[in-house]
Amino acid sequence: MQITSEFRTLFIIRKILGITFILAVGCFFINSALEKNEWEILLLIIFSELILLFYLVKDFQKIYKIKVAENGIYKISVFLNKTQFIPYNEIKTVRSEKVQGSSTDAGEITLGYFESVLITDKNQKILISPDHFENYNEIMKTIKLNRNGENY
Repeated sequence: MQITSEFRTLFIIRKILGITFILAVGCFFINSALEKNEWEILLLIIFSELILLFYLVKDFQKIYKIKVAENGIYKISVFLNKTQFIPYNEIKTVRSEKVQGSSTDAGEITLGYFESVLITDKNQKILISPDHFENYNEIMKTIKLNRNGENY
């Protein structure tokens, strides 16, 4: 049985809004500096924007899909179009980690959630999170079944 991960809509929207916000704020400050002929500030703003965009591009390169097959897991980089295959026998452990919820003075907003981290023999960590993938439970159930019903 093969399962391919499906990105959560909110995950994609957050990524797009992040880059849009940084570009919009940068354009606002660039326009303001141009109107005032403040060339030193303009260069500083452009340099800052380039640094932020560099880190955003690096963050986007870390976005990957998961394809669970009968013989292993494929980690497919969305933007680099690079595929890595991890056979089940190379997965040393599968850890479940709790992501804390948020709260205010009025009380808890969310309780948080659990995400899974697969650790390979080469100490590579692969994060599988319900925050990223709509079908998280199905992915983890299939991984568990394909690892010969091993409990973790």
